[in-house]
Amino acid sequence: METIVIKAGSRYQKFSTASADSVLTIGRAYSNDIIVSDPYVAAQEAELYWQEGAWYLRTLDNTNPVLLNSYELENGQGRLQSGDEIALGKSRIQVFAENHAVEPAREFTLANWLSQHRFKPLLSFAMLAVLFLSYAGIASLSVYEKMETGKVFAEALWFPVLALVWAGLWSLTGRFLRHQHYFFSHLFFTALLLTLMEVLSGLPGYINFMFSIGMSVIVLYWIISGILFGVLLSFNLSLASNLKNTLRKGLLISACIMGLFAAINYFEKDDYSNRPTFAVSIKSPPAPVFNVASIDEYVSSYDELFDKLAKEEIDQ
Repeated sequence: METIVIKAGSRYQKFSTASADSVLTIGRAYSNDIIVSDPYVAAQEAELYWQEGAWYLRTLDNTNPVLLNSYELENGQGRLQSGDEIALGKSRIQVFAENHAVEPAREFTLANWLSQHRFKPLLSFAMLAVLFLSYAGIASLSVYEKMETGKVFAEALWFPVLALVWAGLWSLTGRFLRHQHYFFSHLFFTALLLTLMEVLSGLPGYINFMFSIGMSVIVLYWIISGILFGVLLSFNLSLASNLKNTLRKGLLISACIMGLFAAINYFEKDDYSNRPTFAVSIKSPPAPVFNVASIDEYVSSYDELFDKLAKEEIDQ
């Protein structure tokens, strides 16, 4: 490979052999052909040289070891193959031949499709409205007294605000890593997954109502939340970075976060609790309740009933 391609970080540089004794220097000094900004790399750390139809790596400084594919060089030098990785200090560079095979082009995913959609702002804010209405609707079904509309809507407003902040943070990350923010795509999928989390949050309660699985309903709730949160992270990672297998990475990160919260909850648990260790749902939450009376009205109606029964007993 007379022409060599050097990958440092996300940047690629191509070098050709101008002569039979071509040498490329690597180090922190600005005089090098390949500059590595790493305090653990010497001013003149190593060099690549062309000899007898191949590129070789040779170390020039022994302060820190130079590794080739995670192994130290024998006698301070080694022959390079296309795809080899060189570790210098805390930095990594890779070398490739110009004919090195590349992966096939990736197909557009739903996330990438949305990022190109002409109506993405409208779709994103529509999904934000669905998130707000879904929380407000479910919250209103869970109220057994007279509903305070203003209070329910104020609480429901936190979810769109959370979605905006989350999407904004991932947009800044994408701007830094890929020079593209994809704000509306992040906002759409964040609102969509938060809506699913809210809608499915009552599923463990229904299952407990039908099958009486007791405290296992808490585990089921965390599993559902963890899966949905992992899917959300996978969408965010696919838009903000060039990582592969983002679904697997998102689920793994979500599992670690859920495990951390579970551990904190376990160690902060009191030695004694008046809460039952087993519970049975006698009503599926939430369930629609119409013509709802307040607690005071409910108690007052019973007082009137008792007074009526007492009066009838006296009359007899």
